[in-house]
Amino acid sequence: MKLSIWQNSIKNILKLKIVKFGISGVLSLFVELIAFKFLSYVISFVLAHAISFLLSAIFNFILSRLYVFVDSKNPIIKQIFYFTLIVIFTGVINTYLFIFLLDIGLNPLESKSGLILISIIFNFFAKKYFAFNNK
Repeated sequence: MKLSIWQNSIKNILKLKIVKFGISGVLSLFVELIAFKFLSYVISFVLAHAISFLLSAIFNFILSRLYVFVDSKNPIIKQIFYFTLIVIFTGVINTYLFIFLLDIGLNPLESKSGLILISIIFNFFAKKYFAFNNK
């Protein structure tokens, strides 16, 4: 009986958008960090940062559309447009902050990880209310 209560509680938690967003965010984080790690061996840190960010954004859009915000009220073209604006805004801000953090001597991987975490809150609300119109 107690196992059934736990299973139902876990199922209810996993249905929450913020939890789904967190799961997709963590998966996107891994995509970005793994891509950054491999790319940084062959290209500059800044270029590796930009490419890994783009790969993660594409992966995150797919997860957001198919897993997190499946009940979106916006047509797909509007979702792509707003999602792209949010990604560009986040990307520009993150890139400038990343360069700044490197200039002051911080570790590239730690800097990258910190910037990703800062972006999570902004991205949830921007995607929820603009890209996917889930009020």
